[in-house]
Amino acid sequence: SVHNCCSVLRRLSACLPSVMPITRSTVFASYHTVVSKSCCTTEILSCQLPILIMNAAVEKVIQTALGEVGVVESPKGSNRTKYGLWYGVNGQPWCAIWTSWVFHHAGYPLPKIQPPCPSGAAYCPYIEHYAKKVGEWHSKPQPGDLALFHFGKRLAVHIGIVESVHKSGASFYSIEGNT
Repeated sequence: SVHNCCSVLRRLSACLPSVMPITRSTVFASYHTVVSKSCCTTEILSCQLPILIMNAAVEKVIQTALGEVGVVESPKGSNRTKYGLWYGVNGQPWCAIWTSWVFHHAGYPLPKIQPPCPSGAAYCPYIEHYAKKVGEWHSKPQPGDLALFHFGKRLAVHIGIVESVHKSGASFYSIEGNT
């Protein structure tokens, strides 16, 4: 999806294994949602890694996300997916669960924002609250960042992974999960 949005959240350092020094970005993802090109409130969350590790980590997260393109819930409209099974809450809206799954399977699990989950969270507002709590809201997305979408709502209602950013910085492509 292409997005022209407003604000960004960065440096979710806890999403990396503790042995890695923190200094750059990674986060967010999934597959299908078509989003309007109109301005929406979007925040981006990302981890900071050393530059060489960062490039490899971001690429691994993005490639893991892209590898899931085309996966849909079954039966249609049920929210039943392999991501929900992994997370332990199958049959629920799954964009945040998908994001958590992608980072986990790329080798960069998100922090346990919503215990007792394996990593990350199943609910976008929990991710939003966590990011605000750790002071990581930013306005310039980078590949691998988590983008939280508000679509005119008070709290985030959707999440995705920034795949690329237009050279102007005014819009970005994301990979998102949920059908």
